[in-house]
Amino acid sequence: MRALCLALALCLPLAGGCSGLKTKKPSGKPAARSGAKGKNAAPAPKADPQAQEKAYQLGLRLFQEERYDGAKKAWQDAVRLGPDTALGKQAQANLKKVERMLDSLKEIGKQ
Repeated sequence: MRALCLALALCLPLAGGCSGLKTKKPSGKPAARSGAKGKNAAPAPKADPQAQEKAYQLGLRLFQEERYDGAKKAWQDAVRLGPDTALGKQAQANLKKVERMLDSLKEIGKQ
């Protein structure tokens, strides 16, 4: 019962999905990069709004199906595809919630 209450408390904010969120559209200008600019610096992945949306929606679906590990991986992909977009930031918030839920479920399993 306690696990169900915890699950509901964490998933209700996620049930709204990404309504109201707008993803950034590419402006055609190269994005400003921060950090190391050395020869060994890995290039940042190119933004792909459609792939990011697909990964985000997959995370929502998996979360609603209580497949939390899969949801976590999907949202990690969404963040990787555009961490600074509105959808990327929402995916980061969802990642924190699903990680807390997974930790709580592990604790409940230990009792």
